[in-house]
Amino acid sequence: MQLVKSDLSGSDLLDFYTNFISSFELKINHLKLGKIVVEISKRLPLNSSEGYPFVEKVFNALSKQDREASCILKIEMAMWKLKESDLTACKRLLGEAKETISTLGFVDNVVNAAYYKTYSNYLKHIDDPNEFYKNELLYLAYTPIEEIPFIEQQSIAFDLGIASLLGDSIYNFGEFLQHPVVESLNGSKAEWLYKFLMAFNKGDIRGYEQLLVHFASEIESRPALNEKRDFLYEKVQLMCLMELVFSKPADDRNISFEEVSAITGKSLDEVEPLLLKALAYNLIRGVIDGVKNSIHVSWAQPRVLDREQISVLSNKLSVWLGKVDETLSFLEKHGSEEIVK
Repeated sequence: MQLVKSDLSGSDLLDFYTNFISSFELKINHLKLGKIVVEISKRLPLNSSEGYPFVEKVFNALSKQDREASCILKIEMAMWKLKESDLTACKRLLGEAKETISTLGFVDNVVNAAYYKTYSNYLKHIDDPNEFYKNELLYLAYTPIEEIPFIEQQSIAFDLGIASLLGDSIYNFGEFLQHPVVESLNGSKAEWLYKFLMAFNKGDIRGYEQLLVHFASEIESRPALNEKRDFLYEKVQLMCLMELVFSKPADDRNISFEEVSAITGKSLDEVEPLLLKALAYNLIRGVIDGVKNSIHVSWAQPRVLDREQISVLSNKLSVWLGKVDETLSFLEKHGSEEIVK
């Protein structure tokens, strides 16, 4: 495996495999064989006419002997179909690989990682930010950060950042922002994206507006972001609303329209439509009182918290524990008096 990961070109490695490894390929550990084939495949040029046939040939030899090893090769075949823009074949091969993984029940992490990485690449190709975000995070869950080259970490972090902004069902960036891969953006040309993500995660509208001015050229150079300015502004307002709800004590979540207006920048007439969207997107649950111009929130979508948000939660718990102690003291004092009576 060390030789395969050397500085030899993909063509040289392919010749080495054909002239040497192929003579005893089925006599070595099948999963290791699959990893070797995948590593060689990834070294071949994107327009190589040898890539898919090479992987397919070994897959055919392994398919009846080891389902787990052949599965990782089928995933690599799907990747080649994606490179060829044959989306139908790519999706079919990935579906077959997923069925095999589900049937086996347990497979090596490298197989799961290969599946989620290839599937997320497919989702990026068809422009599905919601599913891409979910599956790329699953890839990271199965892949140790030290095994990902730094340049690739930056690419992953950037793609996840863009997807988290554009996804219309993604209103919690915590899991991504706490992953070490996001640190690769700091100090890079894409550090502006990290700052945008932090503003969104905190529901910081004023900070977001300042970033729009400061990084106007970066936004304008990204058509996907530039064309969705209205969507992004509403999204940060919704996240601001969620942050407001989170900051409220659990027993006092009656929020007036005026408070929502003040923190989101919405006019009073625009507050109720914003609240209705938050309810429709299942970001919060509650009841709007149109007479009192307020909303009672009974539930908010769970979030992965950063340190600052954990500190807020800690303070809320301290207050709650204080109230519990007060109630206990009251019952100990007055409860005994009622028993005597």
